[in-house]
Amino acid sequence: MELITDPTCLGIAAALEEGNFSLKAWFPEEGETNACNAENLGTIPATGSLIVKNLSNICGTSSITNFPPPSSFAFDNAVVYKFTTPAAGADGLASVKIEAFTNPYYDESTYATPGGLGGPGGNMDMLENAFNSGDDIDLQLAIYSAGACGSAHYVESSYYNPLEGGDPLTGSDEYVIANCLQPNTEYYLVVDGGPLNTKGFYDIKMTNYNVHTINNFFIPGNRYYCYK
Repeated sequence: MELITDPTCLGIAAALEEGNFSLKAWFPEEGETNACNAENLGTIPATGSLIVKNLSNICGTSSITNFPPPSSFAFDNAVVYKFTTPAAGADGLASVKIEAFTNPYYDESTYATPGGLGGPGGNMDMLENAFNSGDDIDLQLAIYSAGACGSAHYVESSYYNPLEGGDPLTGSDEYVIANCLQPNTEYYLVVDGGPLNTKGFYDIKMTNYNVHTINNFFIPGNRYYCYK
């Protein structure tokens, strides 16, 4: 339940007694703990971003079969999704940036500054996070290899910065970049809640990164090559 309004201007108690009130509610989509049941977030477009709002890890787990935790963090309350990479770039491969935004529970028109990307059920704007309320989550992200859901998978890329949880503007938002991926191929994304707050609500934004980070490539003759 998000908001109770008082059309009587006599106080919420009086409004409830007279039956004059309204309710807003969102129902976050709960993540799966089995890769074979993973929600398909969709295909990352060549331009623009794929945005999925109102997700939750309330029913997450500390262990996902065939998905070992990355070296950067242990699973506390993890859930798994799947997504498809964009078409190949100039190097014949794909690179993606996945961002997760914590606490998308209240809409910007009521509880946050206008002009961001929030809208009902989302808060994907730095300034909005400072004003929103709801169930915050200390986000942790890991991208896993392609392959059958029941087969063993390895970490393509992961990220967790425990210091970000204390920032009043960015909250506990996180992002992860993965290069050298196969184009038009289904991969897996694990979203977890860290030690600061293991459970909560979040939005996910996935973008064709297109620019390869230096630590995933070496550059002979000023050209980029995947080293794996």
